[in-house]
Amino acid sequence: MVEPPIRLELMTAGLQNRCSTNWAMVASEANSMKKGSLVKIFLLFFSFLYDSLYNLVNLIPLRPPIMITILAVTDGFKHFGEAINEYGKRLGKTINLKPIKPISHTNPEYIKVKETLNIKESLSKLTGTIILLDERGKGMNTREFTDMLEDGRNQSEDFVFIIGGSYGVDLELFQDIQHKTLRISDFVMPHSLALLVLIEQIYRAHEIMKGSGYHHN
Repeated sequence: MVEPPIRLELMTAGLQNRCSTNWAMVASEANSMKKGSLVKIFLLFFSFLYDSLYNLVNLIPLRPPIMITILAVTDGFKHFGEAINEYGKRLGKTINLKPIKPISHTNPEYIKVKETLNIKESLSKLTGTIILLDERGKGMNTREFTDMLEDGRNQSEDFVFIIGGSYGVDLELFQDIQHKTLRISDFVMPHSLALLVLIEQIYRAHEIMKGSGYHHN
């Protein structure tokens, strides 16, 4: 993959070559014309100008894709690892999965507090819209989820999704973090399965935005 600065330099060089070629054609045509053929010269010049602007527009790189980070309190994906890795591979550099090691302790409240603090520490190094997966959160269908990601892309806004541990997130400790909540199902499921559902929906949303045939209404 060509890095952006090198890519820009290559695009600029290509544009210069095209413009030089087009201008040489105009000059050649003008020299071969009889005196007084100013109309044809102007027509050729505007044709050259249009072609050059068209090339410039097509050389402008597309808006970079949004970066989506998933913070998940997990010690492994167990039965769903193959599928999670497959969707991660398809999404490429647009997805960043960051596991957070679960806390081992006999007190559930202690576990929830420590894991919440670890999540907050990871969030301090990230930017973007923070969305906490919560059974009490807002429900969305696939189209609404896609629209949310598309709005973020249009505003060059990244996303951070959070999947808490077995005992969830301490909401009192989390209240100073500006965030939204998302309910992906009314069913209770293993967190690794929730991660699979989330990453598949992210991939599906990307395919809808691309206009591929992956999703059928």
